[in-house]
Amino acid sequence: IADSRGRKVKYMFRYSLPVQGYEERVEQLVEYCEKNKIDEVIFFTNGIRSWMGGIETIDEAERYSQIIGYGMNKLRSVGVDVSINLTCTIGHSDFHQDLRKLFPFQFQVDVTGVESKACACPLDHKWRRHISKIYRIYASLKPRVIWVDDDFRLHNHSPVRWGCFCPLHLKMFAERYGERLTREDLVKAVLKPDSQPTEERRIWLGILGDTMIDAAAVLERAVHEVSPETRIGIMTSSPEVHSAEGRRWRELLKALSGPYKPIIRPPLGNYSEGDKRLLLRGLTMTLHTKALVPREAEICPEVENWPYTRFSKSAKFTWLQIALCQLHGIPDVTLNLYGWGAPLNEDPEYARMLNEAKIYFQSLTRLSLQDSVFRGIRLFFHESGALYRDTEGRSWEELIPKRPWDMSLPLLGFSVTYEESGICAVSGDSILALSDEELKELLRRNLILDASAAKALCRRGLSHLIGVDVGKKILNGYAEEILDEEFGKRPGKARTFIAAPLHNLSGVGWLRELKPLPDARVVSQILGVNGDKLSDGLVLFENELGGKVAVFPYDGQSGAIEAVSFRNWIRQFQLKATMNWLTNGKIPFFVEAVDVVPVRIDQPGRVVLSIANLSSDTVTNPRGVLGGIRGDNYRVFYMDGRGRLRRCMKASLNDYAEATMIQIQTEIEPLGLRVFMLEERS
Repeated sequence: IADSRGRKVKYMFRYSLPVQGYEERVEQLVEYCEKNKIDEVIFFTNGIRSWMGGIETIDEAERYSQIIGYGMNKLRSVGVDVSINLTCTIGHSDFHQDLRKLFPFQFQVDVTGVESKACACPLDHKWRRHISKIYRIYASLKPRVIWVDDDFRLHNHSPVRWGCFCPLHLKMFAERYGERLTREDLVKAVLKPDSQPTEERRIWLGILGDTMIDAAAVLERAVHEVSPETRIGIMTSSPEVHSAEGRRWRELLKALSGPYKPIIRPPLGNYSEGDKRLLLRGLTMTLHTKALVPREAEICPEVENWPYTRFSKSAKFTWLQIALCQLHGIPDVTLNLYGWGAPLNEDPEYARMLNEAKIYFQSLTRLSLQDSVFRGIRLFFHESGALYRDTEGRSWEELIPKRPWDMSLPLLGFSVTYEESGICAVSGDSILALSDEELKELLRRNLILDASAAKALCRRGLSHLIGVDVGKKILNGYAEEILDEEFGKRPGKARTFIAAPLHNLSGVGWLRELKPLPDARVVSQILGVNGDKLSDGLVLFENELGGKVAVFPYDGQSGAIEAVSFRNWIRQFQLKATMNWLTNGKIPFFVEAVDVVPVRIDQPGRVVLSIANLSSDTVTNPRGVLGGIRGDNYRVFYMDGRGRLRRCMKASLNDYAEATMIQIQTEIEPLGLRVFMLEERS
């Protein structure tokens, strides 16, 4: 099932074989693959002692590789590709075990001094020699890809939260810095509040990045010495968290991939279903990662289900995760749906979904051609954001650059993108990673800034280009009052509040005082509990470079913008009016609905639109705004459940100023997706 460019939806099925009864499971697996259009199986390792039970011994790896080899031969005989997922390279967690009796490694040390008993420091040469032998054992089976799991990181190795502060790392720091510091003094220096990154922070994040790049090169040599044709892929974690451990994406992937183009597995999150809206977080994490890596990299998102079965996650939720990947031009997905050694007939709904949906998924992929442009509000990020974080010196978590606009803007109805755009949303200090010239180029465009981004630009001496100075924290803001009818003030004598209370009762986030420049336009204000004004609210400004800037008083790094209290109908109206002002009426794509994921894809001669519903309510007759096109030039089609495009007779396109108002008579059920195509009339 391939499109005209040969791109094919690929199901990559991850599975663990049991030690006892593996022949029976392999037989079931072969049948499952043939019936449900599975293209590839990725076998987990670590089957002898305990799955995810830590780094394997040589004996364990040799014994279990024979079981995996048996399965690989059976699957290859029926035309199914096979890869291997090294479950533990560094180790995920101690899992209440002590591997110091098995291995003479230097184990990781936490920022607080706690030492792991099972997770190795990747700087240790004894670990490097051992793990090279493990990788050679599995590479000898000639898998298509060897996957490094997401334990290949320096965070989240419980009880180690942030590593690695072991003697090896402290020694390397002393060599580069020219002075030996204790762990406590090093941490204090890295987290020191300062207007510029401290030299200690620069050196330390550089050391952490080098550690993982060098370790990746060790794995690459081990695999390609034995199997030169095998590619090496890696699962990743949140880019924001990787920033706090100094990850340099392109260097790392080059070291790991060797002569091949990179292949990565970003997490789609939602291991369990939970709040449907969190599906968006996993999707944006994947799209954000995709934007950070080389363009030629193969992206194979992880559709994970933990702790397995539909008690954890429904087939419909899983379907929507896969569908949104296809829509974004990511045809390869890795599927981890069944437990360790579990029978493959215990959740037939997953199998039915995979089987029946593949044609539809392929149709979505076909819509996303290589010359597609995703239109929306650009979400700014820089991989070196942690270097520029304005910290208070209390915890390592302060280094993590948060991304609040990624969640709130789509849920409020706006399409977003990680590609170039005429409008960009920024939160936090990451923007300071840009040079002066790069900053001025950005400020020539249209910007949405939260208070933390505005504060960062003021630190850089650019308040005159954003229209405000930023003052103290506001911890007791009670309500935001709209003062301007164009931005949502209701008619009548009653005052219009966006939210009351704002964040003080929910316990999430804070604001900052904004001090507008004389030429700025103030459209709201922040009030205290007694109704007294604490600060101006949303401020709009046109700068001398020709750019337009909208500054919000909310500090997104504190959780304020992701809070539920930030989102409501008045906020949606305010943001829509703000986008209209910024873009001169050319909002890329806006849908007037609750908790949706709007997507706009521009292609030669057509525009693809989609709306995913993350609400528990049905979206009825969605209407929206589409900037920059004339509606009377287009015909509307919709995609049916079999992936066929059909003429949509129940759609209205009405030109309005610089945009088109669109309304379609349809219903989008919870966790549903509707895809439409606007085709230019000949």
